[in-house]
Amino acid sequence: QWVICLQQVPVSEVIALRKIYEDMNGAEWLQNEEGLPWNFSLSDADTHPCRPDETGSIWQRVLCTNRTDTGGGTVCSADNCTIVALDFHELNDLQGVVPNEIVYLESLRSLLFGYNVLADIDGGMPAIFGNLTTLTRLDLFNNDFNGHHIPEEYSKLVALEAFEVHECNISGQFPSVLASLEALKDLRLTDNPLCASIPDNIFEKLTDLTRLEMWDCSITGSLPTSLQSLRKLELLDLEYNQFNSSLYDFDMPLLHKLALNKNLFTGSFPFIAGNLKSLEIIECSSTSMSGSLPAAISRLASLEI
Repeated sequence: QWVICLQQVPVSEVIALRKIYEDMNGAEWLQNEEGLPWNFSLSDADTHPCRPDETGSIWQRVLCTNRTDTGGGTVCSADNCTIVALDFHELNDLQGVVPNEIVYLESLRSLLFGYNVLADIDGGMPAIFGNLTTLTRLDLFNNDFNGHHIPEEYSKLVALEAFEVHECNISGQFPSVLASLEALKDLRLTDNPLCASIPDNIFEKLTDLTRLEMWDCSITGSLPTSLQSLRKLELLDLEYNQFNSSLYDFDMPLLHKLALNKNLFTGSFPFIAGNLKSLEIIECSSTSMSGSLPAAISRLASLEI
């Protein structure tokens, strides 16, 4: 629950918004939206993106709160109002290089840039986001990063809980930087031409993951044994890859969906009903597995295959 800020946010945060607006085609992408257009006609000190007008509206796609707010609806005081979220999802006309001044948003928790034309100077994923260490959600869905990797700077995003980088044209080795993001709960890496195997220990410390999507990434080789660390997983989607190993017994008591379609898995189904007691959906068409399903799977009353 965000709160209404009656006072000014720090001038440094206004400077950050101004640079984003100027450098990323702002005059084109804030049209016909609910809320107030971004207006920099006044000085930075007199600009109030979070102060509502007579209709109760604040600037479009900006969310603010009290620095110490816990969701109770407190009105921000003059010295602690701050911007905590920017939602640029599907603006279409937003494009260009993210300015370094975005780091002035020192309390930013949520940053949504999906469905845009976003880039760093070299055409890759903006490394500057790695300095936004308060982020809990980063959505870069459907931007074209021209085959670049996830920057090593992202290893500093230790508070990040949701990371969405599907359809971003990242390629090469499986992004090892993910191993540092120990707070992750939701990782969506789908539809990227990685064409690589997964390091065996990549998921060892990501024990809070509840959703892991890696479909259609041309991933090769064996399933990493560190998947066994993910006992909180509720959804695991690995379809449309080139995994070519046998499967081991998943010990994921909360898992309700497992998607394995269109892979090269060998051997038989090893699943033990007691280890997947919440399972509702298994999708396993067009693999190379053989043999019968284990009899214990019949004890999963809600299961659909």
